[in-house]
Amino acid sequence: MNTATFPTSSSPFATPSSPFDVASPTSYFGAPVYPSPYSCACHAMTAASRDLVAVQSRAVRTVVDRTAAAHIRSATISWDGNAAVLFRQRLVRCVDAARQLENDVAATERLTWIGGA
Repeated sequence: MNTATFPTSSSPFATPSSPFDVASPTSYFGAPVYPSPYSCACHAMTAASRDLVAVQSRAVRTVVDRTAAAHIRSATISWDGNAAVLFRQRLVRCVDAARQLENDVAATERLTWIGGA
């Protein structure tokens, strides 16, 4: 706590405390500078964001599984010609993109657990 003194009529030459004194760790409105997990809204927001990422991650895994299943089932379709080739090529690209998305979401989910939050 900063205990600066100010000149009064009884002590006209009172000196203020040093500007290098260590003040107690408080900030505006009495909130602690070093918040505990229970006093800072950031921790609750981080947990909520982490939960949201986890929900979306599960949704992405479901979509990836369905895309892979569609690719496997497409091999059983008796369909020939340019349209069939183009369809299968595009489906392979969709499966590749879905797997890349799954990897990216997994990396994002890992990031939500780093940083001390």
